[in-house]
Amino acid sequence: MILEIILGILMLVMSFAIFNLVRRLDALLDEIDKMEIESMDSADRIRRAIHSMREIDSKGGFESEDEVGSVFKALLYEVEKLENNEYDDSL
Repeated sequence: MILEIILGILMLVMSFAIFNLVRRLDALLDEIDKMEIESMDSADRIRRAIHSMREIDSKGGFESEDEVGSVFKALLYEVEKLENNEYDDSL
């Protein structure tokens, strides 16, 4: 009789714990989905920025000038690294 009561209480506690874990897992999966959508949106914005930079400098005026060209090339390099997921977060 005592063993059955203890097992019943243990089952209730474990059921409650499992319910809470499943609820938290669902919340985490929803958060992962949101982050994935944000990541895809960011990648799309980066692609558009690269396209715009190349379109603005279609004649090569920025790239060919010494001082402006070095800044342009550095910015383009950083954006391309972001696009290719090569960016290092250890700064």
